[in-house]
Amino acid sequence: MSDAAKTGRLRDALRTGEYSDVLVVFTFLVGLAVTAVHWVGLVVGGLLLGVLAPSFWRAVQYGLYFGIAVLAAFLAYLWLFGALGQFAVAGQLTWLALGATLVLPTLAAMVRGLG
Repeated sequence: MSDAAKTGRLRDALRTGEYSDVLVVFTFLVGLAVTAVHWVGLVVGGLLLGVLAPSFWRAVQYGLYFGIAVLAAFLAYLWLFGALGQFAVAGQLTWLALGATLVLPTLAAMVRGLG
């Protein structure tokens, strides 16, 4: 069996296998943990979820859901420490943060379209 065939079988097993849903949830949580440390976690989480998605549109959904979860956690963190009001009136910084948390993981998850 060639290396390409082995890789294809592994990829299919990860995307549609018996434990694929558990793997997606685990990857989602790992992405959230990486995002808590650095903003690059938005891209890492999106990429990993995109690789595990069974279809291109499911990858887009995973990326968008991941971005929404990160945004909700970020807003909850700001609310907990009393900085949500200041963040809301920060103008362009607010829009940049909102856009980045929704767009970066979604675009990164579109790697699914490559393979």
